[in-house]
Amino acid sequence: MKIGSILKELEKKAPSASAYSWDNVGLLAGDPEWDTKGAVATIDLDHFCVETCLKRGFSLIITHHPVIFPKNRGLSKLTPQNPKTDLILKCVANKIAIVTLHTNLDSYSLEPLQEIADLLSITPKGRLRSKKEDGLNKLVVFVPEQSAETVRKAIGEAGAGHIGNYSQCSFRTQGIGTFLGGDATRPVIGKQGQLEEVKEVRLETVMPLGITPVVVQAMLEVHPYEEVAYDVYRLTGASKEVGFAPSMGIGFWGEFSEARSFSDVTTHVKRAFQINGFRLTPSRSKAVEGDYKRIAFSPGSGNEILDAAVDSGSQLLITGEVGYHEALEASRRGLVVMELGHRESEAFTLAALGRWASELGLEVETSMEPTQSIEMG
Repeated sequence: MKIGSILKELEKKAPSASAYSWDNVGLLAGDPEWDTKGAVATIDLDHFCVETCLKRGFSLIITHHPVIFPKNRGLSKLTPQNPKTDLILKCVANKIAIVTLHTNLDSYSLEPLQEIADLLSITPKGRLRSKKEDGLNKLVVFVPEQSAETVRKAIGEAGAGHIGNYSQCSFRTQGIGTFLGGDATRPVIGKQGQLEEVKEVRLETVMPLGITPVVVQAMLEVHPYEEVAYDVYRLTGASKEVGFAPSMGIGFWGEFSEARSFSDVTTHVKRAFQINGFRLTPSRSKAVEGDYKRIAFSPGSGNEILDAAVDSGSQLLITGEVGYHEALEASRRGLVVMELGHRESEAFTLAALGRWASELGLEVETSMEPTQSIEMG
């Protein structure tokens, strides 16, 4: 299977357009025309991944963390002497491509989050939104009456129309559209050079910023007109209650059906993530051994969503890691912070990468080495 074809299928699971602005995702090294029979799925690129590819005859490594971060880390040289880039050069020299799904996966895909919620017996209610990266756009498109439902369905399936716990939300108003086609046009309705009046619908809905290009493309693919009239507006002051929807944040917040003790919560967390311990920052206003009803979870670094976790009313945030001072500030605001370890918190993300590759018919190996762990006696 060609690398380009694999990337195209992975785009359906985690569109590059939904990645955060500072991120670097997609094909980061290699040629889309290379063929591969298998892939190594990993959180980070390491020697084990490369050696496994060479041993198994694979030409693809799918990473979660980008191997090149030009937007914020100033990578400027690819040399064998640079420990940050020597493995990238080795991959390219051996025709091993590197594809990365990072914040596009974290923000768009609900699969790994739903698995975690199920194992912890939590009902997800919403996402944890970054003030810098997450928000809503409104799409308004004008479409002939007979095609309105086709267009509505397409944009809904692409991820538009989530409001709270409702999906497929939209609004229509009827009106008359006019147009006059020039000599180079081939109008679907009417004739060249003749002013037409058509019963049209103004169809509008909301959509996450990150998937706006995906939704617009889905709309254009089914809209009958040669020239589609549509507008995209940035919404300000939009409701925080956007529901458990793609591209509306990182991680999730949710609730147990009934309050649970701290020891019960930790038992489920250790079992779900297969860890022995964690780092805990207690709340200044809540006894750790009290009961917990509302929980937030975010894989990897939780620094950017601490405000969102507090705003959601969660009593406990389970995440990979946060900064020392950030954890203290969250503590002062009434939030208990549980840090599992960055990679440990992304175990379900890794499982999703491997599963998606396997569903494409590829042979797959996964790698979690090396790990950092917190041991408790």
